[in-house]
Amino acid sequence: MIEVLEPLAALPGVELSMLVTPDGMPIAVAHRRDAVEEEGSSALKGEALAALAIGWSNELRLATAPLSWSEPTRAVLRCARGSIVMRRMRGAVLLLVLGRGVSPEDVRLSMDGTVARIERSLRGSDDRSSSTHATSNPPGPIPNPRAVEPDGLVQERTNTARSEGLPGN
Repeated sequence: MIEVLEPLAALPGVELSMLVTPDGMPIAVAHRRDAVEEEGSSALKGEALAALAIGWSNELRLATAPLSWSEPTRAVLRCARGSIVMRRMRGAVLLLVLGRGVSPEDVRLSMDGTVARIERSLRGSDDRSSSTHATSNPPGPIPNPRAVEPDGLVQERTNTARSEGLPGN
């Protein structure tokens, strides 16, 4: 996932890009190349930022629920020293920390492209797993004497111990 976040971190004005679970745990973090910080404090700051941002996002979602609006997919928090931009997707939140003078609209297209790329990769893995389940049907409770295998071959099956490979015959 870091290779998906690195192009976002390389954009001018982006200090940090992070993929976070809906409950606030960082999945992947990509920093600016010129950002020099201590390893331990950087990890703790990332975890704290992820938890606070997701908490704020969940409060927004709960505040809009009584109004019968759909839950917000994009949220921006502008501050004196920069901005935090979040983009919600299926099962995760993409979070960017922007420096001073960078507009959140400048990264909107890049964030949407990254979200689409992540969802496409997840959808591809879901399609592959569902296709393997569809081709390999589990045997039924009563064995079929003429079963068709996924490769199209017909196999004769019987209920004897020898054909099932059980010991003793």
